[in-house]
Amino acid sequence: MTNNKFPISNLDSRISKIIGQSQGIRKMINDKKSCLEIVQQIAAARAALAKLGGLVLVSSCKTGSDKNLEKKIQELTKLL
Repeated sequence: MTNNKFPISNLDSRISKIIGQSQGIRKMINDKKSCLEIVQQIAAARAALAKLGGLVLVSSCKTGSDKNLEKKIQELTKLL
């Protein structure tokens, strides 16, 4: 992923934030925070994961030749 719009450092930074969110959710559960607060944080973490997945998907589609693009799209669609 070196020659595309989303360098590894960008993705790594997003992953670090998602890990932080997950740890925060664990702490909220252990601290017996309100259900609403916990669910809001879970929703935020899910959105961050979805965004990361989208960026990885776009990065993957931008690498390789056009003749492999259709095959990649089919493979990625199966995962979703």
